[in-house]
Amino acid sequence: MTDTVLPAGDNGVTEVARGRGIAAWRQIADEIEADIRSERLRAGMQLPTESQLATRFAVNRHTVRRSLAELAARGLVRATQGRGTFRRGQADALPDRRADALLGKRLARRARGRRQAAGSL
Repeated sequence: MTDTVLPAGDNGVTEVARGRGIAAWRQIADEIEADIRSERLRAGMQLPTESQLATRFAVNRHTVRRSLAELAARGLVRATQGRGTFRRGQADALPDRRADALLGKRLARRARGRRQAAGSL
């Protein structure tokens, strides 16, 4: 594993504010996102393991998993089974753009086909 991402308190635990109306998983996701936005966690860097994050935030691994899933949905991290979770970089976004372009071409072809079929009626 690389650098430690999230600062821990004196006892090694970062407190999650309970009773504020913000879910623990969202607080953890926001904390990690802040590290990404501030470049404290740079492209390609590995995040701590689920177990390490669970210990650091004093939550169970399911809560950490939900945080990481949210970050993945936001396009900020990518998880690779057996390797860990890494901060996404600019190069990681390229395959998504290609997929979007391909999807756009397919949709354009379908629309052309529909126009041609409508014209033959």
